[in-house]
Amino acid sequence: DSTIYLDRCKVSGEEVDYTYGQGEILKVIQQLDKDDSIFMDEYGNIRYRGITPSNYIRFNKETWRIIGYIDGYVKLIRADKLSNSRIWGDSSSNNWTRPSLVMSYLNPVDVNLTESDGDYWINLDDEARLMIEKTIWKLGGLSSYSITPSQAYMDERGNNSFNHQLTEWEGYIGLMYPSDYGYAASSECSSSQILTNYNNEICTTTNWLFLHNNEWLQTSAIGNANHVFYVNSTGYMSSDHANHSYAIRPVVNLKSAVRIVGGIGKENDPFQIK
Repeated sequence: DSTIYLDRCKVSGEEVDYTYGQGEILKVIQQLDKDDSIFMDEYGNIRYRGITPSNYIRFNKETWRIIGYIDGYVKLIRADKLSNSRIWGDSSSNNWTRPSLVMSYLNPVDVNLTESDGDYWINLDDEARLMIEKTIWKLGGLSSYSITPSQAYMDERGNNSFNHQLTEWEGYIGLMYPSDYGYAASSECSSSQILTNYNNEICTTTNWLFLHNNEWLQTSAIGNANHVFYVNSTGYMSSDHANHSYAIRPVVNLKSAVRIVGGIGKENDPFQIK
């Protein structure tokens, strides 16, 4: 029931002006949302949640999804994992800026003076690379996985880390945070469960970010030199040695000049951007 125009789209019978900035577009969609799939968290971020939100987007000539309007940027995640699992880091360090093996694989040479551009960055579509904003990624560590998404969000942006590692990094591509994963579940789950209990049916069946894989997250543990948090294949969050091989999904923040020019966010009609 949606009609697409050059710069406008009807969502639930209402027109959305695509000449708005990214955050304004999501705010309009939030106001029109009929099934609680888009909401504002306690910190003013607009996020998608539930099992089938209309947050599909075409990026890098692939299907990605919008996590939300987080910390002032439209934040995207690849809809599916990359074909090969990856070791997060070496056996002795959970330091993303060292750099970790995942960081150097995803990012270009000028981020952290690695020897060569990462294989993933090199193979991105040229237009996609131009759309990615180089931003500050928060690297605050977690002391426990027995916390809520709200608590995780604060810790991720805190100053605690193992052995005083850097808690900020400027770069292009990272991974999803524990809080991103937690908030993506329905309100019934995210408002009442700690992340280590996300393997219950309410959470696993209502979280669009859960792919039934062991999947690395961005965030390290502060009580161990080489532990990093990950989502277990049954849905709960835990931590493991950085030199284990788990699935990864790249995450990027879009430049403010990027605009939605078509689509309605459905899997068969994703948002189009340029």
